[in-house]
Amino acid sequence: MSHAATSGRRRYRLFCLGAALTLIVASPLAAAPVGAAPAPTGAQVLLDDMTPSAPQANSKLVLRGELRNTGAGTIRQASVSLLLRRRLLIDRGEVKTLAEATDLPAGSEPIAGTGGPLGRDVAPGASVPWTITVPISALHLGADGVYAISVQAAGQRDNTTPGVRRVGSLTTFLPYLSKPKSFRPVTISWLWPLAGTPARDGTGAFLQRAAGGEFAPTGRLAQLVATVGKYPVTWLLDPELLDSTAELSVAHQRVNGSGTTDEAADPGAAKWLSDVRTELAGKPVAALPYGDPDLAGLVHNGYPGAIASAEAQSRLVTGRTLDRQSDTSVAFPPTGLADKATLAALRTGGTQTVVLSGAQFPALATLNHTPTGRVGVDTEAGHLEVLIADTGLTDDLSGDLSAAGTGAPAAQRLLADTAMITLERPNEQRSILINPPRRWNPSPDSAGRLLNAVNGAPWLRLAELKSLSVLPVPSELANANPAYPPVPGPHELKPGYVNRLHGTATDLDRLSAVLVKPGPMIESLTDATLVAAASTWTTDPKGANTYLRNLADQVQDDTGKVKVVGRSIVTLSSSNGNIPLTIYNELDAPVRVRAEVQPLVAGRLRTQASDLVTIAAGRKVPVRIPAKATVNGITRVEVDLVDAAGDRFGSPMPLRVNVTNYGSVGLIIVIGGGGLLFTAAVIRNIRRIRKARAAPASSGRAARTVDAVQA
Repeated sequence: MSHAATSGRRRYRLFCLGAALTLIVASPLAAAPVGAAPAPTGAQVLLDDMTPSAPQANSKLVLRGELRNTGAGTIRQASVSLLLRRRLLIDRGEVKTLAEATDLPAGSEPIAGTGGPLGRDVAPGASVPWTITVPISALHLGADGVYAISVQAAGQRDNTTPGVRRVGSLTTFLPYLSKPKSFRPVTISWLWPLAGTPARDGTGAFLQRAAGGEFAPTGRLAQLVATVGKYPVTWLLDPELLDSTAELSVAHQRVNGSGTTDEAADPGAAKWLSDVRTELAGKPVAALPYGDPDLAGLVHNGYPGAIASAEAQSRLVTGRTLDRQSDTSVAFPPTGLADKATLAALRTGGTQTVVLSGAQFPALATLNHTPTGRVGVDTEAGHLEVLIADTGLTDDLSGDLSAAGTGAPAAQRLLADTAMITLERPNEQRSILINPPRRWNPSPDSAGRLLNAVNGAPWLRLAELKSLSVLPVPSELANANPAYPPVPGPHELKPGYVNRLHGTATDLDRLSAVLVKPGPMIESLTDATLVAAASTWTTDPKGANTYLRNLADQVQDDTGKVKVVGRSIVTLSSSNGNIPLTIYNELDAPVRVRAEVQPLVAGRLRTQASDLVTIAAGRKVPVRIPAKATVNGITRVEVDLVDAAGDRFGSPMPLRVNVTNYGSVGLIIVIGGGGLLFTAAVIRNIRRIRKARAAPASSGRAARTVDAVQA
């Protein structure tokens, strides 16, 4: 660790100690013109707007918001006032600490002339607007830097002890860099995310939880597209979102219990898709693999091939939907984390640049400044450029920004953080990468407010992602390597799940191989297997297992529709013959297969595969398997269907073959036996004839004897 880093941390510890002592010695309300309550009591101060967000010496600061009564009892004699802590923030860690604090910063002082009554009582559940206006010159700021300012609300509860006291407060940041020539602006590159959640099942029907409202004018996705304008951001796009939106924009089906319901086209989806085509035309677009898969989970559990398939589908969909090929050479793991094996798999697939979280680089924690976020990493598959997403700036945007009163504080925190970066080394040009959360959901005005604030700050300069890629690796990170958690956490798909997914994808490949021409059925199932690897399932294992189980059942059901039907036993009456079979295709598309017979006991029966036959949808075709028996009796066999390449398809069908062949010895015995029977029959007939002839002669002799006796 550098001496500068050690000194910086020592100064920060001394500051924390001093702040703690200040809290012990003096109440933060000591200078406030209200009662003695040390903490807010059931009221919320919201900041809706702060202009200018980056004031100069001649600026007039205007803060607007509302006081919301979240407790019981009416707040009477409500008022607000502005407080300032004159001591400058010392580093980025203090920005984070104050942003997450729930009480006023120690040493905050009221600004004269900024307090005033709201002029009305605030009933439970109600809100009252407030405005504070003050010239920057009236704040008497001592030096350039970042200050903490607070809005404090006071009043009297009608159901508590009488007396005016603080009922709520809010702290935000006032970055004040009034001398632009005293610093070099930091370059900021935005990765602007457009990603959704799994929306369709294996049939293409939309899941119940799919929310078309995101495309409404005030919806999440509509706002993300509408607020960028001409700002130089790089879009981070999941093509599965484009695919789902295109399907939603026409008549479609939605899952309803165990069945589906027909639904009309969603006009909001159609408009959003049109807006995306217009907005992204000519803009840099980094396309995620289709469905935004869990890259590390797939690699660690032996299924890296899914990444290549998702990247290929990504290129296909962006080309089809946007009439352009988006950049798939830039990868960004969903968690911002990737080990050497995952990086090597990405490099093998053609990735040249990977975006990783700064949390993966321990070297950053040893520095007392923020360097340019770029390093090089060598993998088994080759060299990779790594762009580092600043974790502090990511945290600034990771809170819940969907509610009212969240946009302005987030913008001020982001500006404070970037101002501290600039002030760390004001004469050094650096470039930083900002990436909002993957499925960012800011309020309707928050996204635009953040872009406007960053663009208007004199210590910042906006640039596209490619500007960061051409910079040299800073010397502080020349030997930096990413560190990955030794034990996979909950952010990875589980081994058993990935194995089942791999098996289902393999079964689908076999089904696709027997089709004469894969159609919409295979396309929907293929998309679903990619979506089943989505990173969003890592936080919903129950939903993931249900989704994959339904998908696997559907693939198995369709596979079972191409089968061998007929008798369970056939007879061969000679040593050489044909085994007759019938193949039935219940699918809605033609297939091309051949049948093979394999004896369960080797050596009893030798067979050849049938000819390759094409079977139309819903039709049956008879085939014959040439066979040669070596023994008599019943031989148990299995009948397999195979594709044109010879790969087995589906489950084998059991069959019994009854061989009644006698062979040459048997034939001699039959002929000899037949001859003996014929000879015996001839002898019996001769004896019968002789006996018949002898009978009349005996009768004549007997008559003559009787006559002689009578005479």
